[in-house]
Amino acid sequence: MTIVMSRSFHVEQALALVLTLLLLVAPVAVSNSQTESSLLSQAEAQARRQNWSEAETLARLYLRTSADSGNGHALLGFILFNQQRSKESMAEYVEAAKYRDLTASELKTFALDCAELHLTSDADKWLTQSLEMNPEDPKGWEALGHIKFAEQRYEEAIKSFRRSLALSPRVVSAETGIGLSYELLSRLGEAKTAYKTAIGWEALKPHDPTPFHGLGRVLLKQNRPAEALPYLRKAVELGPAVAQAHEELGKAYSLSNQLAAAESEIERAVQLAPQVARLHFLLGQLYRRAGLMDKAKAELDSFAALVGTQSTPDEDAK
Repeated sequence: MTIVMSRSFHVEQALALVLTLLLLVAPVAVSNSQTESSLLSQAEAQARRQNWSEAETLARLYLRTSADSGNGHALLGFILFNQQRSKESMAEYVEAAKYRDLTASELKTFALDCAELHLTSDADKWLTQSLEMNPEDPKGWEALGHIKFAEQRYEEAIKSFRRSLALSPRVVSAETGIGLSYELLSRLGEAKTAYKTAIGWEALKPHDPTPFHGLGRVLLKQNRPAEALPYLRKAVELGPAVAQAHEELGKAYSLSNQLAAAESEIERAVQLAPQVARLHFLLGQLYRRAGLMDKAKAELDSFAALVGTQSTPDEDAK
């Protein structure tokens, strides 16, 4: 296969340091293939235990004498992916593909590297190929759903999420993806059903704020702020660093004439995302309603200054 881009065993810290120093300053004298194979096996063992630094050191040692090893380059690509080093990871998979075809799992990881680097068309292409090789991969189908969503191909995203759920039921993130897709299609009733389903699946011990945030946001779009409030409060509780959740909760409080609570939430959103212009505008409007004219002027001046820069005032706060 040719890729053409368009986008453990536990090792003691002392041993890891020694191996790193050997890699950096000393030639590696490998006397036979058994020793080489042992290095690769050790790297694989460390990777299974998610000891990524030790695994990387061992994999690089192995590749010093086995540079034409597709297995070695693919393993290093996987290790680098798990260290959020997507560009380096992609390079290793491209190198691996010079010596052998990539497996379905390797193509999936390569596709996720592409997605991380916002090369969505490449991610779509390689993940689709991975799923053609292994159509029984629920995580692959969910990943494809997220990529289709990023491409604004929401109907296709829903199909991918549903395929994932057919293989692995009751996965909150996949059902939430369906809700998000319906919401962007302005099919709010179906979005609400999906969000409620996802919330129901984690009812005993909720941990993901996204479906709570989504349901609250849909209820706000339907002009039902009182119903939205408990879901948005839960979203903020589970995701206190998500600026947009504070923003939506502030809007719900404002529509319910709870101005002090609304101010508090929008102030927190501004703290988390100070470059998002619309948050300053919202806060300025709240201060104006409360008669705090100096504060209102300061926030509206910030809004005007940001709109005149290269910022994206309508971009969702992350």
